[in-house]
Amino acid sequence: MKSSVFPVIFCCVALAAARALCAAAIGGQSPPPTFDVAVVKPYGGQLPSGGCRGADEATTLNPRLSTIGIGTCRLYGYTLKALINIAYGMGFGTNGLGVPSHLDRIPGGPDWTSSQQFAIDAKSDPPAMRAQLLLMLQTLLVQEFKLKFHHESKEVSGYALVVAKDGPKLKDAKPDQLPGFTARITAGRAGQGSIAGRGVIGAVVAILYSELGVQVSDDTGLNGTYELDLKWTSSDTTDASASSGPSIFTALQEQLGLKLEPRKISTDIFVVDHAEQPAG
Repeated sequence: MKSSVFPVIFCCVALAAARALCAAAIGGQSPPPTFDVAVVKPYGGQLPSGGCRGADEATTLNPRLSTIGIGTCRLYGYTLKALINIAYGMGFGTNGLGVPSHLDRIPGGPDWTSSQQFAIDAKSDPPAMRAQLLLMLQTLLVQEFKLKFHHESKEVSGYALVVAKDGPKLKDAKPDQLPGFTARITAGRAGQGSIAGRGVIGAVVAILYSELGVQVSDDTGLNGTYELDLKWTSSDTTDASASSGPSIFTALQEQLGLKLEPRKISTDIFVVDHAEQPAG
């Protein structure tokens, strides 16, 4: 049985912000942010672990971050393309070999970029916010891996998440509650999926992307933070008893008042033009 757990904390770095940062550096303005201490080395033989924990995550609902120092990125067992996925906020899941789930969104580069695992220990002093840590990770990938890339726009088949006919069935989260939820997707025998906790719709869309394997856009117009409780039967279950539960499509409508509609969606493709393995 295969089980994937996606703890989600809602601090994503927009690609537009990253590009603006690079443009500022080229224009002679402030250089891109860097870690005070960073070590990158080959790694293998264990499941991917760790993450980046910002100063704004001193209190966290994410169990994977609770053992990581504040202002630190500790990433073990990830391939370069998985590190790109993390640094640029692409939101894909990662398998047990450290490979992101949607390699078609990160094409190009040598074969080792999606097979060789690495370990990164990096720290900011004073501790930086999470968004800043991810910008520092972007800089580290460019410096250590000699990473060069460009972006392309491609129209793909996918879904738009919209509000269903009878309106949303969402409860606003209390202002003093920390956003964050855990999504569990178990394929194979059990075939169950769930999202529970407090969060924004955009983060739900990232989980839907991992579950459905196609691009999903947020067309709900819902901008709040909500109490979320969604349960469904995964599409690839082999358990007959589990198959009687609602599909992700039905569950969204019945439990959240949202709907997935087939659409052609313009999506950003991160193309790796050049990469080198770190020296030493």
